[in-house]
Amino acid sequence: MRINVREIIAGRRLKQETAELDISDVVRHNPNVLSASGATVVLDAWGEGKYAAVTGRITCDVELVCSRCLTAFRHPLEVPFEEYFELDRTDGDEETEDDDGRLVHAAKSDVIDLDPYLKENIAVAVPAFPLCREDCRGLCPVCGADRNVKDCGCREEHTDPRWSALKDLLES
Repeated sequence: MRINVREIIAGRRLKQETAELDISDVVRHNPNVLSASGATVVLDAWGEGKYAAVTGRITCDVELVCSRCLTAFRHPLEVPFEEYFELDRTDGDEETEDDDGRLVHAAKSDVIDLDPYLKENIAVAVPAFPLCREDCRGLCPVCGADRNVKDCGCREEHTDPRWSALKDLLES
């Protein structure tokens, strides 16, 4: 999705613009993501002083692998975003922070591609340790059974390996 930063700063306003975003390259590099639907982007853009402000929401469904029980499950993502762009910056920095603490990107030309910024927001929003549900019991470390399906009855022994030499001495 491309926008003209100069026109937006000059007073053009985009309201509820909708576009599709291909995020296959984002999810391909995340081992927790099995697949993803196409993402839908709805955004507003307006001039705010010397900046072009772009805000909105990205929505999609991703199929994740639970980090406890290794079960695949669908997870809806709704990612709000807020990006600011500035033209004709003289300091040469790619990104700076303004007086309000907002991250402002340097626009190298009048027309910019928003896709990399939107994809970055998606990549950050995917959970690092996804859970199929909050109370997921995971896999049994002894037999490997899914504890959400059945209680295997295995008994776990939690021993400190530093005491193993003493345990061996007592058993002999």
